[in-house]
Amino acid sequence: MKKVAILGAGFAGLSTAYFLSKKGNYDITIFEKEENPGGLAVGFKKNNWKWTIEQAYHHLFTSDSYATNMAKELGIGVIFKRPLTTTYTHSAIVQLDSPLSLLSFPYLKMSSKLRTAATLAFLKFNPYWKPLEKYTAKEWLINYQGIESWKQLWEPLFSGKFGEYEDDISMSWFWARIYKRSASLGYIEGGFQHLAEKLTQYLKNKGVKIYFNTAIHNAVEKDGQWYLDRKNFDVVISTLPMPVFLKVFTKLPQSYIKKYSKIKHLHALNMLLELKKPFLPPLKNTSDGGQSKGEDSSEVERPYWLNINDKSFPFLAVVEHTNFMDKKYYGNNHLLYIGNYLPREHRFFKMTKTELFKLFKPYLQKINPSYDFNLNALRFELFVGPFAQPVVTKNYSEIKPPLTTPIPNLYVGNLDSIYPWDRGTNYAIELGKKLADLP
Repeated sequence: MKKVAILGAGFAGLSTAYFLSKKGNYDITIFEKEENPGGLAVGFKKNNWKWTIEQAYHHLFTSDSYATNMAKELGIGVIFKRPLTTTYTHSAIVQLDSPLSLLSFPYLKMSSKLRTAATLAFLKFNPYWKPLEKYTAKEWLINYQGIESWKQLWEPLFSGKFGEYEDDISMSWFWARIYKRSASLGYIEGGFQHLAEKLTQYLKNKGVKIYFNTAIHNAVEKDGQWYLDRKNFDVVISTLPMPVFLKVFTKLPQSYIKKYSKIKHLHALNMLLELKKPFLPPLKNTSDGGQSKGEDSSEVERPYWLNINDKSFPFLAVVEHTNFMDKKYYGNNHLLYIGNYLPREHRFFKMTKTELFKLFKPYLQKINPSYDFNLNALRFELFVGPFAQPVVTKNYSEIKPPLTTPIPNLYVGNLDSIYPWDRGTNYAIELGKKLADLP
């Protein structure tokens, strides 16, 4: 029986153990430096809540079969709805989540709308990403949609998410965002943390050993055996972020370390506010052309997702989770994310949550001038997701890390490995299946 060590109890690591356990003949141990499973999808639960909530906003697409199938196998449901996706632009909130809403978008000429609609349709139904990776998203979108669409729709988002790298992002990254996206979005009943905990319990019942609060800082290989935390193993599978992996496994060839050190990463910075009343206002007109109901109506449709297309704002997105999932699961309070992706040296990481909220507050009041945070804010938290977004540049497939390494019986898989797909729980689970097929 092979002794396998898995580094990381995010969904990639847990899924690797899950699929290995189904094969049998493996003695599996997982090491996780945090106190809970879940990785970038880790969540928490207040005493008066029925469900957990993630430290960073999460949802599924209808095509995310690996995640939905795993939830089903573990006896957990997935709820699919079609929430409103909107954009803040020209000091207004505008619905922008369908061909009809694009055609009614007031800040583009009709010729630009038609070109944009045609190219989005092409990307949605074209399965061939490889020819696109030799272009940057900026040059391809300007060429096919025109400069007006780039300036109004995409440049603010690329700037907000990637900062200094905005002009370098591969068109294949943008293709993946369009190709996989669905109008309906899904959410795990009980939260993604509930799925992680259910999966953890399943693994323990299968005899998998899981050590939390146990970081591996150095791995030693001798005579075909790996030594970690004073234990020996035949195989090591790492799901650590690539920069961390390269520091732990110091005996990797310098050429390997140099090549994969070139991949840049952004950290996720999310503030989560717990509010007495909903923050995002209802749209003046619903997508079917009818008038929205009054502010206090329980049936009014409010946006779930708000992209910020104003480059003066200090955050990228505002996501009101309880406009997607019912507030009854969260003590009848309203949960609002303020999201960012930033380089690790950004000044925001040196600020306290109170300092950051004071910085964000004037911009939130631009979105909803009538909202009184002094009356409605219950509490707020600040979370960091390290190495949450690889910077996918042109021809990324040439530097995409393989799952095998130059050292026998050492394998690695993380967010850098799921290209052409972008970050997501579904792809972490799919990655776990691929890693489980290697030993």
